[in-house]
Amino acid sequence: MCPMLDKSDARCATHLTLANISSAFAHCADQYEQCPIYRQALAELLDDNACQYKETTAAVGILVAS
Repeated sequence: MCPMLDKSDARCATHLTLANISSAFAHCADQYEQCPIYRQALAELLDDNACQYKETTAAVGILVAS
């Protein structure tokens, strides 16, 4: 199951409809690794985490230097 479903990403809304239920289930439950929305959301999540890590590391460095 796509881990991005819990994020309620608006980009997924057009795919997650009753009209698309069979293709959405097949795609989001089985082949989500090939989904361009999943890949983009994952890249954004990893980028955000890297930025937070760098900011935290920089803040700790400033506190240690003080």
